[in-house]
Amino acid sequence: MLTGEMLTAAEASQFGLLERVCSPESLIEETNTLARKIAVHGPLTVKTCKKTIHAGMELPSPDALKLELEAYDP
Repeated sequence: MLTGEMLTAAEASQFGLLERVCSPESLIEETNTLARKIAVHGPLTVKTCKKTIHAGMELPSPDALKLELEAYDP
């Protein structure tokens, strides 16, 4: 992102930046399907998951794993 270089879908996939590739025609349907999968979980669970991911990105791996365990197994 910082270089401004465009990536192909294949390159983005290699870097782990995307979950799947779909056609423009199926984008809305794919997006809604994913949103429904997320929405079945409680809002506090989704919020905790997002907060833990963001916080863990700033930590060394052992500390991030500890944070994850504490968040999901209090």
